[in-house]
Amino acid sequence: KEMLDLVQERHNIQVQYLFEDAVLQYELSEVVEINLFRMIQEIVNNSVKHASATVIAVTADINEQWLMITVSDDGIGICEADQGKDRSFGLHILRERANIIHASFDIHSDKSGTKIEIKIPLTK
Repeated sequence: KEMLDLVQERHNIQVQYLFEDAVLQYELSEVVEINLFRMIQEIVNNSVKHASATVIAVTADINEQWLMITVSDDGIGICEADQGKDRSFGLHILRERANIIHASFDIHSDKSGTKIEIKIPLTK
């Protein structure tokens, strides 16, 4: 949350975050926690640098099977060519981090903004 507050303060962008209480109480492994933090950080930084976003929203939902992190913005979107696996170094690194934590990584983007979903399976 501190990182998101700092982005809002420094870049004059509205940053909204909504994490279910259960998300905040769930203990993730250190590997998952670090990679997830770095992924959110990269996605938010990309929204600031490349998307001309005025609003960024980060949500986290959890159930017995998975943790879902969604980061969306109202920016200009990511062109389809840049969404290709080898086109963008930043997206390549995000996919690598998702693989490390066995998460799915999906991008939905058009001219009205981008939504990225990270779905992490939970093990007991």
